[in-house]
Amino acid sequence: MTALLDATTKSIRSQYKYDEFGNITSETYYDSTGVETIDENEIIKSQILYAGYQYDEESKYYNLQARYYDPQTARFLQQGTYMGAIADPLSLNLYAYCHNEPMMYVDPTGYTGEKSALTLVNEIIAAKKGWEESQLKINEYYEEEDSDIDVKAEIANKYKYASNAATAREMLKDTDAYKNDAYFREACNAYLKKAYGGTMSDVKQLQSMLSTLMYRQAPPPPPSKGTGNSELTEEQILMIKTVYGEAANCSEASWEAVANVIMNRVGTREWKKYDTVTKVIKNSGFDAYTNPNDPYKTAEKYLNNRDGSNAKLEKLISIVLDVYNGKSEDNTNGAVLYYSPKAQAALHKKFPKSYPSLVPPWVNDKVQEVKVSGAEKDDFKFYRYK
Repeated sequence: MTALLDATTKSIRSQYKYDEFGNITSETYYDSTGVETIDENEIIKSQILYAGYQYDEESKYYNLQARYYDPQTARFLQQGTYMGAIADPLSLNLYAYCHNEPMMYVDPTGYTGEKSALTLVNEIIAAKKGWEESQLKINEYYEEEDSDIDVKAEIANKYKYASNAATAREMLKDTDAYKNDAYFREACNAYLKKAYGGTMSDVKQLQSMLSTLMYRQAPPPPPSKGTGNSELTEEQILMIKTVYGEAANCSEASWEAVANVIMNRVGTREWKKYDTVTKVIKNSGFDAYTNPNDPYKTAEKYLNNRDGSNAKLEKLISIVLDVYNGKSEDNTNGAVLYYSPKAQAALHKKFPKSYPSLVPPWVNDKVQEVKVSGAEKDDFKFYRYK
């Protein structure tokens, strides 16, 4: 838990930051108008903090249900009931928290650390890479007469990597992401049905999805001031203007789809360095932001003095905020690219040298089109990576 919201205004009342073991490194509090405060009468503290654990301010311990945890020593106060395994030396320390690797493991009950879905997916990717490297060495051994490769060792490595990947796949259904996020659960179930553990592309798609999910679960920054939108952050306002500028005359399904494309780009693939919605919008080619059109300007003017009078924009705001806050499932199933066939055709006709084709150059065998329900009549084509 990194932020506490006001149930009425939806504004942030308190924000927390921690180190990897749960020690609180900073606390910031806001009054009912969203202004930072140190007034004890305005401060509202949360008892649920790091990793969703109940925090005792007096003792500085976390209550993990089965036992108490001291973040200052990174140890439990009582022994665990699981006695550990010889093959896993770290598990033999009955006071250790999350195998001393809280960035990789979670412990919702205080009994034993569990790996997160993202950690498991990363392990599957690492195992697949190891398997492929061993297979290449085996191929090289049989192709070269004087090869010094230890082929028996590489065959043994292949079995080890396959076993590691299989173990990680079996654990995916026990993770919080699988249990609590319907979108990831559906994608995970489809992946687990694939033969031979799926392709590397299949697993990386899960990885991208989980990275996006982690971002969506993060709290928004403090509210903007002086815009007439105390319940909206500057980033949310930018996203609303951009979606309206991109798809004002399209269906609600396309509004939602464009918003999801923005979210799906955050911190992934060629947009990896853009780790916020603001950075994605400003740096990854959204024309409505780069060259503000009339719908973008209309949204900007309305949001500067928002009074509830524009029903169409209010509906779009509701849809965009649900996407931004992770309250709606992704109606694009992971799309990160889209274009307008009419706009592309116009550019091709006007600037044939710069736009030699009726489709963008990124439409190739690495992407596949996504059909968005409800947006069939709109001038958009959405794509995701295979």
